[in-house]
Amino acid sequence: MGCTLKPLRARKKTVTIEGILVPVVWGTSGTPTVLAIAAFDENDYWLAHEDAVARWCAHIGRRVIARGRVVDKGHKLWLALDSIDVV
Repeated sequence: MGCTLKPLRARKKTVTIEGILVPVVWGTSGTPTVLAIAAFDENDYWLAHEDAVARWCAHIGRRVIARGRVVDKGHKLWLALDSIDVV
């Protein structure tokens, strides 16, 4: 039996995700290059926003509520952000 990847699926409906903002990829200098939301539904939603690190790096470890569309890329869920609020 082979392993097949799921096709790219973008959900058209806007969802609200609540969780903790965490770094998931680091650069060679040790600084985060990609952030995600470790959601209370036990999924990690990687932030698909070009300046996510620059805008929200100072809020790593804080609780956030984000709104956007979920894009399923194989084993990763990406969140195409509409808005994000630190609470």
